Amino acid sequence: MSAKEQTEPSTTTQVNGIAECSGRRTISGQGPPLYEYTPLTDSHSFRLLTIHPDTAPAPLDLSLTPVHFSDNLPSYEALSYVWGLEPGYKSATCNGRLLENVTTNLYEALERLRGREEERVVWVDALCIKQDDDVEKSLQVRMMHHIYARARRVVVWLGRDRGGYAQGAFRVLCALANDYYSAVYEALEDGTAVMKLGMPSCPPFSSRDLWKSVHMFFQNRWFLRMWVLQEIVLARGATVTWGVYNIDWDIIGAAIHVIRSDQTLHTLLESRTLQNAFFMEHLRTLHRPCYKKEKQEASGETRPFLHLLDIARSFDVTEPRDKVYGLLGFPTRDASLETNVFIVPDYGLAVSDVYTDVARKVLETDRALNVLSFVVRSEDIVGGDGMGMPSWVPNWMCKDIAYPFMGFQRGNWHRAGTARELEVMDTTDAKTLCLKGVVVDVLREVGARIPFSDLHASEPVLRGLVEWCLRDDVEVDTLAATLTAGRDSSGHIIEDPEAHLADVLALLVDLGIRDATVLHDQASSLRRLAPRRGDAGRAKEAVWRYSCYRAPFRTEHGRLGLGPGGARVGDKVVVLWGGQVPFVLREEGQSESERGVWRFVGEAYLNGVMCGEMQGLLDDGVGVEGVFEIR
Repeated sequence: MSAKEQTEPSTTTQVNGIAECSGRRTISGQGPPLYEYTPLTDSHSFRLLTIHPDTAPAPLDLSLTPVHFSDNLPSYEALSYVWGLEPGYKSATCNGRLLENVTTNLYEALERLRGREEERVVWVDALCIKQDDDVEKSLQVRMMHHIYARARRVVVWLGRDRGGYAQGAFRVLCALANDYYSAVYEALEDGTAVMKLGMPSCPPFSSRDLWKSVHMFFQNRWFLRMWVLQEIVLARGATVTWGVYNIDWDIIGAAIHVIRSDQTLHTLLESRTLQNAFFMEHLRTLHRPCYKKEKQEASGETRPFLHLLDIARSFDVTEPRDKVYGLLGFPTRDASLETNVFIVPDYGLAVSDVYTDVARKVLETDRALNVLSFVVRSEDIVGGDGMGMPSWVPNWMCKDIAYPFMGFQRGNWHRAGTARELEVMDTTDAKTLCLKGVVVDVLREVGARIPFSDLHASEPVLRGLVEWCLRDDVEVDTLAATLTAGRDSSGHIIEDPEAHLADVLALLVDLGIRDATVLHDQASSLRRLAPRRGDAGRAKEAVWRYSCYRAPFRTEHGRLGLGPGGARVGDKVVVLWGGQVPFVLREEGQSESERGVWRFVGEAYLNGVMCGEMQGLLDDGVGVEGVFEIR
């Protein structure tokens, strides 16, 4: 193997072992003066890092060079890694000066990339951006998607593989990818897009050590980083390096499709990090050519910015503003025509101002109240999130991630308040949201908050939820719809109510609640329906999905509903115009203009108002329209 081959990651479907450069790096003596950043000339300039070659175990020798997008840019790679994966810091030389406080993981990544004979040019955020300059950082973030798009490829550094899992994991992923590509090619030959994937033939499923290595691969903290979404999705190509082994991201993406298509594998490997890997691959497929029978064509599909914010809830950031700014590189259908980004980044703004500005911008572009569905009040902490945000603004740093009752596609919408268009009324305070709507009911009783639990261990929690709902008379079809917020396990509006009811009845039997059907006039037919059509597993996933972090409630009119975990007795259920679902609001007092001041608690599901019935009730003289000043 040549020196160049030793430093160039492999992009074939084979896993290649590569000799590792190791050894302690220190800088002795007084050394050169400290490196100081030279300001960039304009908003279209950025820096590239050159790793100079070395065959001896010497400190890294680096150079930072300003470049301009209008220039003939050199071929470069972009590095993706976890800043604090390894503790401590190291030093290097940069442009002949001392560069301090290079994180250990970044230092080891640059060592891994360093050639023996040739220079290697890379872009790496921690060094190419002056991190303590908010103005420069804001400008660089605005064009980061261009930096990744211009890079020859992205190199992902997962760390040093201290457990020795990389070789086995990459063997399994290659085998899964081979099965996936075989299925794709068979589908193309048949002229159909349907792919049937069976249990992978190689490696054998009984090889637990190999599957453990795959599990450990997806447990890497890199899959939790917010910025990896942009780094992978926008890359021309990506190579993942773990210790001394490399694998192409396309192989990983194909393997993910196989894992998610096989229930046994998905259950075996299920984790938040695997879900994040799927999100990356899902978004990546939207930004690259898709398979066609005769030719490949770019899908050109884009999503609203709110959809990206939803996906990003599963990822972590150190800087809260990056929950927004880390998504600006993606093309969205609602990006500004002038700036080509949804919102202009500014690290000088307070986090509460950034999140509030984004919420208002989403309201304006969607012309709907969809963004309100991402306010998660799993406990009674209205107005107490510690960030100074209005109660109606989602906190994208919240770790309680609940599935929203709303849908993104209009064909998958509830229609509680969509009979009238959204009208955001003018206010003197940018943090106040003023809307029109109707009070539907008042909460008389609120059940216990449903905590998070893994799906396979959720039976006790779900049993307690159902038993609370059945304490008063309730029709089983109302119970079934309420427990799942009117959606099935895949998130779609219920299209076959009888099949959905059968699923829920089968779940009640599994939970040991065998007398529920006597609450319905059609008890005998329902007893036959459950075993004939019911799938308890589907209902279990749907109830688990939509009840987590929420609480059941009953209203003064005796109706059963499902709402936020932070709801309490006396809160109002309100239909706001432009909202797919009703919302729970709490009246806090009176403003100077004699309009009520309200706090936003969260979205709700309440049978009888989900399909736009409120407009008809108003026409019949039932209910009074009012103005809700939400702070």
